Amino acid sequence: MPPNRLQKSDTGIIPLWTLADIAVACGGKAHGHELLGVTGVSIDTRTLKSGDIFIAIKGPKVDGHEYISQAKANGASAVLVSDRSKVPEGLACVLVNDTEEAMVKLGIA
Repeated sequence: MPPNRLQKSDTGIIPLWTLADIAVACGGKAHGHELLGVTGVSIDTRTLKSGDIFIAIKGPKVDGHEYISQAKANGASAVLVSDRSKVPEGLACVLVNDTEEAMVKLGIA
């Protein structure tokens, strides 16, 4: 695919954002195909749909980064993380300082 063309998700749904759009909105850095399409957002791998970006929220009891492999297995097109070392090879990501803050910024965008 030419680098200036938006990639549709595997489900054929027209994306809400590209990886680059998310990186700009969140003040993060995209790692992976910047025109990769993202069709939704999820913070829970149990409700994640194919094409969603999984936001790995680090809370006081649970660290969403521990569920990144499950998110990939469930069809996440990318992940929003504060720790890139937890991202499996081949999975696109947006690296930010704080995933909760980035989620708020994405919601505003």
